[in-house]
Amino acid sequence: MCVVEMSERQAEDKWICLYPLYIDISKSLSEGRKVPKAFACENPYASGIVKVIQDIPLPCGIEPKSHPKDFWKVGRVRVALFKDNGEPFDERFKTRQALLRHVGQNHPKLVPRSSPYECRDWMPPDSESIMAPAGKIKKKKMKKIAAGKR
Repeated sequence: MCVVEMSERQAEDKWICLYPLYIDISKSLSEGRKVPKAFACENPYASGIVKVIQDIPLPCGIEPKSHPKDFWKVGRVRVALFKDNGEPFDERFKTRQALLRHVGQNHPKLVPRSSPYECRDWMPPDSESIMAPAGKIKKKKMKKIAAGKR
């Protein structure tokens, strides 16, 4: 199954939502993580979740939405676990928890990202140029302080 266009979905209300926050090992349960740390991964991103789900395969799609507890990380994945007649697409994944555990275990096995900006799934291409790495800002500020300028 491939990624389905969000406007073409049928029975949209029956598709479950997955946010990267749900499998982020750096978050606590009260901060939004939904799986035990044994099944969580470090720095998950929505496009990686889609890649793992496509390997199952399940119909899925990605939306430019963010979770209220982690609104800086944009990307929501919608997944259909059941067909229209109520049968599961895959017998292994009848629940959201089973799918989250599978995604959390297999997300770190993906090929590492080549740039730090690649994890921002919905960032427009122009915004990368205006974002400077933190190290450069600190160096410029330190030089001004050393020179006596503020």
